[in-house]
Amino acid sequence: MARLGVELAEGLAEAHKRGVIHRDLKPANLRLTPEGRLKILDFGLAKLVYPASTLPEAHTRSAVSTETNVVLGTFPYMAPEQWRGAGVDERTDIWAAGTVLYEFATGQRAFDKTSGTHLAAAILTEPPTPPCLINKHLSPAFERIVLKCLEKDPENRYPSARELAVDLRRLDPSSPSSARPRRGPPRRMWVAAAISAGLAVTVTLSLGGLRRKLFGGGKPASVHSLAVLPLENLSQDPAQEFFSDGMTDELVATLGKISTLRVISRSSTMIFKGVKKPIIEIAKALQVDALVEGSVFRSGDRVRINASLVTPKPERQLWADSYEREARDVFALQSDVAQAIARQIRARLTPEEAGRMASARPVDPAAHDAYLRGRSLLLDRVDQSEYRTAAQQFEAAIQIDSSYAAPWAGLADMYYLISNLYLPPDEAMPKAELMAKRALQMDSTSAEAYATLGFVRSQYYMDWEGAEAALLRSIQLNGSYATARLYRGIVLKEIGRHPEALAELHYARRLDPESNYIAITEGHAYYCAGMYDSAAAVLQSVIARDPGNNTAHRVLAQCRGITGARDSAVQGIRTALSLGRDFVTLGTAANILAGAGKIPEARATLESLSQLSKREHVSAYWFAVAYAGLGDRDRAFDQLNLAYRNHDEDLAEIKVDPLMRSLRSDPRFGELLRRLRLAP
Repeated sequence: MARLGVELAEGLAEAHKRGVIHRDLKPANLRLTPEGRLKILDFGLAKLVYPASTLPEAHTRSAVSTETNVVLGTFPYMAPEQWRGAGVDERTDIWAAGTVLYEFATGQRAFDKTSGTHLAAAILTEPPTPPCLINKHLSPAFERIVLKCLEKDPENRYPSARELAVDLRRLDPSSPSSARPRRGPPRRMWVAAAISAGLAVTVTLSLGGLRRKLFGGGKPASVHSLAVLPLENLSQDPAQEFFSDGMTDELVATLGKISTLRVISRSSTMIFKGVKKPIIEIAKALQVDALVEGSVFRSGDRVRINASLVTPKPERQLWADSYEREARDVFALQSDVAQAIARQIRARLTPEEAGRMASARPVDPAAHDAYLRGRSLLLDRVDQSEYRTAAQQFEAAIQIDSSYAAPWAGLADMYYLISNLYLPPDEAMPKAELMAKRALQMDSTSAEAYATLGFVRSQYYMDWEGAEAALLRSIQLNGSYATARLYRGIVLKEIGRHPEALAELHYARRLDPESNYIAITEGHAYYCAGMYDSAAAVLQSVIARDPGNNTAHRVLAQCRGITGARDSAVQGIRTALSLGRDFVTLGTAANILAGAGKIPEARATLESLSQLSKREHVSAYWFAVAYAGLGDRDRAFDQLNLAYRNHDEDLAEIKVDPLMRSLRSDPRFGELLRRLRLAP
């Protein structure tokens, strides 16, 4: 073992002497010659540390530099500085030599994590298990040599392969305490076995077809759905979490452009952030064929993504790679990763999809940062201040680069989300439309902008045809954009196309299985379609995992009320009121309580709604719902006409809303449907 270690170190020393850093040293790249000498193979990732012109011509040809922005090494053998994207030198190969010696002597890797994310964390922060604890036949001197090679800080490793060779040569190869395998087979057999094992278990990268040459073609994995787990922030700076989360979201969006692939929304995968669960459990929870794991590291003006593709049955890593570019080319970086995954799973791309994947505009890093901060606030919104700060970030991004479409789309989303909540629709919705149109002027392929534009067209302008055209275009651009599927499902429900609505909402749930909002919307669609048992089943599943969700309790109470289970409906709506007294819940409660004969309680609830309207914006539609339950048709229609003048988006539900059933026989109801373009 010591002799082979010396030969390994001397081989590296010779390469380093000629100015070549291997950068991908591992058992798979070592062979024994017929004479029993150790030979280092595959300098395909080699980096020239001296100008090529200073080297002999033969070495210039055989050790050409592959210093690109793509391949950087093989994950389990990469040094900490490779993971961080820092400069590499001879000491990087010293680290790799240490991992090889460790594996030869113990039969296992120095850092033996199956997950790419956990592997990176271990290499960057965790010490390896001392080799002598695994193989008691190893000498302490050999262990010290290996652990010196595996120092995290390059300054603490051997400064050169020559010095490593000197220390290894000092070991007595004939001593019983020398490094040798535990079971003591002939040295040549053991090394050959170790190299073969390395070939079998090493996580190889896509090195110009090398993997196919080593392992053969094989049947590609059948992957039709996948989830991108939250990319780990390798900077170790919590302030950079917004960046790694944003990169996750954008990678999901890039992969979503592949129409034959179902990609899970980031909002559902975020529940697994920092959670150590078996791959098979995560895949089952998200109902996917494969998972993408990885990490993001940003240093100066460079960004690197390390990614791997893992299947749960059987659990195996199909692919792993590392990509790096300048921060201004971050979209091209995401496209590199997405296209590599698409090639690995042999996803079929249309010419339009391939063109969109390949085209990626540069972006000012400061504008990109501001956008990601704004989007993070919008996704994790808590109160009005979160929306205000998100808007400030989007506006800051636009000030830096007004041609950058994403912050315009972010502002469109923000204005739509605060409509009917913190701003009246007349004020918020036209701004949402304007921002979405601005985004599309900058990028006609923005699925996000088309989705928001489509929903505004339906909810504010009652332009059902225009809305569906925009939403279908959004889905064509990104079939895995759950929000577009959700919006289209709502629109189809509102115009009474229930089977299509339910199909779209069901698919939205598959894209975002952890979203309570999408599940409740599907439950409400079943309720509007008269499928009350199905509605109750969906809503009860939400309540089971989120007992404090007042919206789920409210819609379930509506189901109970319409089926005649009045006591259950009253109990349910009281539970909803105890969890939140927003104007939707108050209006619904007045309707349900009146229908159950509890008139004084219904009127008291209506008074609470009136008091709330003095403090904040309240949609007139929910006053109409309350008056409809109390049997006061005139006041109900007064409020519906006010809702029409105010462009209240809730009015879009009137055609299918069972809470309005008592008004349907009134001629004024049909007239209102005609004005809303909802009449048959």
